[in-house]
Amino acid sequence: MKYEMTPKSKENIQQLVSGFSNQKIESHRSSNGKTVAIVIGVGLTLGLGWFLINHKKTTATEPPDPKVPATASGLGDVDQDGWVSQWDIDLITKIMFKRIVPTDEQFRRADINQDGYVDSTDISYAKLIIEGRWSPE
Repeated sequence: MKYEMTPKSKENIQQLVSGFSNQKIESHRSSNGKTVAIVIGVGLTLGLGWFLINHKKTTATEPPDPKVPATASGLGDVDQDGWVSQWDIDLITKIMFKRIVPTDEQFRRADINQDGYVDSTDISYAKLIIEGRWSPE
């Protein structure tokens, strides 16, 4: 089996470390058989940082991550990739706990129920969207 980082995985990692300059992302096979991404970058306050992010190896039999196409309003599609997925739920959670500062557009898309707050209700709506049990339109 070949171990390598997919373009989508690399894109997700780049979004996580977007605050760093001179970032370099490489994929390596670790001694325990997992593929890890090594991100090297220089941040404003963190200095030189090394991040090891476990990357799940994929096979042809593994089901894809659940995702649904975003609606015209874009609500729930926080990363603006055209899909509402677990990645968007992760971003909503980070916004809710103030771990990231969203752009105005990201905040609008994360506030699915449009009450002016990004909270656990928006996470619940995102899950319902992915499950096909609710639509923001």
